[in-house]
Parts: sequence; C-alpha cells; structure tokens
Amino acid sequence: MYEGFKVDDLTIAEPTTFDAFGTTEPALKTLLFRCESESIEHLSYRPRFTDSFFHLTVYDGPRSILARQAMGALRDQMTGYLLDLRGTATISRIRPAVPRITVGEQWIYMTDEARRFAANRLGLTPEDMIGLGASERLVAIRELTSLLMASHDIVVSEDSSRPQLKPFRHLEHEPQGLAAQFLQPSFWHDSEIPGQPSEAEEKAMRRATGTVLTPPEIALDMAFEGVQLHDDGPIFMGDPAVGTGLLYAALKNVAGEARIAHAEGFERDTARALATARRWRRGDLEVVARDFLQASLSQHAVDRSLILANPPYLRYEKQDREELHAVSELLRSKLGITPPPRSNLYVHFILSAHLWMRPGGVGVWLLPAEFMNTGYGRALREYLTQQVTLVSVHVYSDSELMFDNARVAPTLVAFKNVAPSEEATVRFSFGSRARTPQRLRLVDVPLLRISASWDPYVPWREAEPSPPPSEGVQIGDIFHVRRGLATGGNAFFVISTALKNELGVPDRWVKPVLPKSRFIESGIVEADADGLPILPRVDWLIDSGEPVDRVKEEAPQFAAYLREVPAAVARGYLVRRRGYIYRQENLESPMFVFVSMARAARTSSGGRFIYNKSRALALNNYHVLIPKARTLQWIESGIVTPTALYEALRCISVEQYDFVGRRHASALMKIEPGALRSLRIPIVDIPPSEG
Repeated sequence: MYEGFKVDDLTIAEPTTFDAFGTTEPALKTLLFRCESESIEHLSYRPRFTDSFFHLTVYDGPRSILARQAMGALRDQMTGYLLDLRGTATISRIRPAVPRITVGEQWIYMTDEARRFAANRLGLTPEDMIGLGASERLVAIRELTSLLMASHDIVVSEDSSRPQLKPFRHLEHEPQGLAAQFLQPSFWHDSEIPGQPSEAEEKAMRRATGTVLTPPEIALDMAFEGVQLHDDGPIFMGDPAVGTGLLYAALKNVAGEARIAHAEGFERDTARALATARRWRRGDLEVVARDFLQASLSQHAVDRSLILANPPYLRYEKQDREELHAVSELLRSKLGITPPPRSNLYVHFILSAHLWMRPGGVGVWLLPAEFMNTGYGRALREYLTQQVTLVSVHVYSDSELMFDNARVAPTLVAFKNVAPSEEATVRFSFGSRARTPQRLRLVDVPLLRISASWDPYVPWREAEPSPPPSEGVQIGDIFHVRRGLATGGNAFFVISTALKNELGVPDRWVKPVLPKSRFIESGIVEADADGLPILPRVDWLIDSGEPVDRVKEEAPQFAAYLREVPAAVARGYLVRRRGYIYRQENLESPMFVFVSMARAARTSSGGRFIYNKSRALALNNYHVLIPKARTLQWIESGIVTPTALYEALRCISVEQYDFVGRRHASALMKIEPGALRSLRIPIVDIPPSEG
C-alpha cells in the first residue's frame, strides 16, 4: 500500500519511546522519532492500533541508560523540524541486508552509507564506534544531530537558526503526555505494550462502540465520489464520526488542501478527539469532542457542503434508548421520519446529518449492505428516495474482506440534498472499487420506493438470480420458523461440560445446547439413550427457577458462579426482565435447525440444515424449525418421515438462497427467518398446512 508513494514533507515532531507510555524508568528499551506527514496520512490504517503513528526507530534493544540520556539530548536539539522533500522522495521497502562488522567479540550493523558518513563527518570508524564509552557516544549523538540540522533538506526561517514549523492549533487543557498515552505503535506485539488491550478486549470495545475503521481504498473512493458530485465552490466538509480523521485525509489527497475551506468532525471519545486534533493540527480540521447525535439536538449551522462519514454500526440492544428518544423526536418533527425502535445507530446518524447539510450539499456514506433489506432500514430507504436525490449505491465485492476488523459488506451510498425527480435513476454497482465497478445497472427511483428490498437491484453476478419457483411447499407452510434461543449473555450462561462438572451443577439446572455448526460434521445429530447429543463437544445452558440461596444448599460453587454475573450481562435488556437472571425462556428442542449465516460452499451443498434427533436446544446462531400440528400428523401417520423432510430441505436450490439472502463480507450469506419461510422444498404431493 505504501510502496512507490511520493512524500512531500516529513516532520520530525519529537523524540519519544514506546516504553510504558511515559515511564520514568532510568533505562529505555525503545527510542524513536514520532513523525508527521500529511501527504501520506491517508494511508494510516491500523485496525488493531487505531491511533498508531509514523515513526523512525533509533533504538530497539535491552534496557539502556544511554537511550534515556539520548532522548533528552535529542529533545533539546531536534524537536519540531520539517524536512521539505518537495515530492522527490518515494517510499520503498529496504531489501538489502545490512552488513555486520565484527571487532573481537563485539559487533555493529552499519550500511555502507552510514559508514562513509561516520568516517567523513564524524571522523569515526566502526571500530572507533564500538570502543566508545557512554559519555562519548552521547557526544557523538549531539554532533550527529547538529550535522543533520545543517542539512539543506531542513526548512529554516530567515530570522532564526532554528527551523520553524507552521503554527500548530493548540488544544486547551491538553493533559501532559497525552500523545504518548494515546498514539500507539503499529508494529509492536501486544505483550510489549503495557496497558494495551488484548485482541479480545479490543474486539469487545469495537462492538461496544460500533467502531469500524475505513480502509484507505474505500476512503479514497468516498472522497472521489464526493468531489465529483460537489459544485465548483469551496468545500465545507463534515464528518459526524471523525475517528482518526482518515476521511479528511482522503479528501485532502483528492481535492487538494486549497479547495477545503473548512472541515469539522465530531468524536465522542475525548481522548480520541484530542489525539486526532493533534494529528491534524496543521490542517483545517476542527475536531469537536462531543457526541454528534446529542449535538444535533442543539441549533447549529446548516453549512456543510460535503459530508463524508463512516458512522458507528451499533445494534439496538447496545444503545441507550433514553438518549436516542429525543433524537428520534427531533427527526420526526424535522423530517417526518421516525427511526424504528430496532434501528441500528447508523440510521440515526445519517438522518441527523441531514440537518447539518446545506441545500444542494453532497452526502457520501459508508453503510452495511443490510440497510437495503432490513425492516428498520425502511426509514433510511424512505429518506434516500423521498428527501434527497440518491445518485449511487456501490456494494464492495464480498470475495475481498476489505475491513480487517469487522465482518460487514461495505456499501458506498452517495446523494445530493435536492428534491428527487420522478425521472431520476440510481446507479447500482458491484466490485472491488467504486470508481471501476465490475458490474452496474440503473434503477428508477419510483421502483425503489415501492420495493421491500433493494438487494435484487444489486448486480451481484453477471446473471440475475432467478425468481423463486412456484412449485413445491414453502417452509413456512409446514414449519414454525423463528430464531434460536437468545440468552442475553452466552459467554456466561452457556458452560462447557468441564465447567459444569467443576461447579457440581445438577442436570436439572442445565439443558444441552447444540454447539456451533463447525462442530457438527455430518449434518445429523444423533442422540444417546438419555436424549443427549452424540457430538465431540456438548455445551450446557444454565436454566433454573430456584433462588440462588436454594442453589447454594446443593451446589455452593455453582451458586458462587451465579453471583458473579458480569454487570454488563445483568444490565442487558433480556436479562433484567427475568425474575431470576438465569431463568431462560421456555423453548422446545427443534427437529431441524438452520445455520443463519454461512459461506457459499456450505449453502451449495445443502449443509445449512441440521437434523437434530437429540433434546438439545439451539441458540440464536441458528433458526429453529418446529413442525406444525398438521406436519406432526403426517409424520405420525407415516405420510412423510423426518428423514425425507431433511433430505428435501437439503435440496433447496442455490438460486433460491441467492434471491432472498443478505450478503456479508468473506462470501458470507445471512438468511432471516422471514426469508427462510419463503423458500420452497420439492414436496409436491403433500398439501400445505393451514395452521
């Protein structure tokens, strides 16, 4: 991604260290220069280290007192210098091996260029450098720094011998050492970064906030689309979820700094806002440390001519409904649109941003493809076809996982804030890049308005999916179809056999549950004499109607476990509504289950259906199929057997899945319960159920 890219300037901002983020230890393991370069900032994409920064490594090794002393010396001499490269420098990978020079039992790595520089400018050979003491090395570092400062590539003002930077935008009340605390390295292993969250913790934080980082390729696509639709005037850019400022960086790269009159971005995380403001202190990006949705409740200027946004994707269960109530009321009064209660948070963002956008302005949003066919997405589809002029919808190829930190099918949506005409058409496209799509088609806006789903208009394949067959029996005619059991906290309520035995849990307080589908190889779950599933792995769902004090009398360790329920689980919507938090809803064991999300290979083989002969329950990663009363009569009378039904379910054509499925990244396809009910199985000699 970086190789061959031209660099106009490089600022050596300050010497710093990765050691414990500001440690006072007398010895350091790392010493580096934090660097800034707005010409390559749009390439800064680190899903695991969202606030990483460009840097030059000076030292990386065992703890060294000299490294600490050197950092102090460098801070005195070399902080805040701009290297004017004038686009002559390009980024390239260093491939040649660095020669190792050995003197006795000691050695040093030096490139030929470094050896010549040391000899000509410092009068030192590699042998001399190996023999230097700590104080002499510190002197050499100071001399070397002075020589570098005398280089013609360093920008020096006319009235001072010390290079000057263009003015920084200072932040009020910035905590000391904030940059060191929140700007994290891009190459360090987690274990080497004190306080760095583990991958699991980091993933949990992303889920809690709905954060999905924008890949640079998509950011550039969004900027190109926005600039193309914008008029010839200056750009007033807005980003309601600015994050690290990557979309602003992309816009600067596409439009040029002179074209951007002003940019404003909202970030609710104060630490992130400060870090982003520091990163872009030389530019025109103003970072507002405030939640955008709450800010929309206040009267603010309707002056943004271009909104580029990748809003948070946060399911309704994790939202603060009280906070969003006022936002929903505002949208109802201003737009006549009320987001449904189960709306993902991005719906509130895009509708609220309408109040921030000037008439004739442009909006380019990165959204999950699910908005095109979900029930809650209807409000958004109404907005895009009735309030603004929708220009394009591009779905990124599901064969390429462009997001490193989320399993979503990214969709670029572009529109103008002008009333739509009845003759308007929308460009639907599909492919790895929005600017060069693999396939596209035009769809009339009036058709979109009356369509329950926009998925059929996306040119996923060269040939359009065939409409569902009319023969056969719909699954919904002979089965009750619903989602599997929602526990409100699987990690706590679902325990392994080993933990069940360790806690001494009696069998009457747990129920067997089917494991994830990858642990079910054959597609048929056999049962033992007690009805338990015969599988390599069996999990257990905690389900008891006894008070915890009663549980303690028989299983004290189990009672202690129940008392340690995580606060986040106890506060959950499902859990807090129960009499006892560990009392589950009453569900019967399903005869058949369906894997709600799976890849194409499993779909084409019919492997999404599982025949469950055991009494195991199914969690909500499955849809459950319970035979209706009439279907049970057919089975009992021998008209049809469960095995025949299972084989018929496996024969559902791939084309039917394609027609109703919802596509996600990595070739994943999700089938909702309603879509599953509509699929037809090839049993034509049995009349459909009336119940």
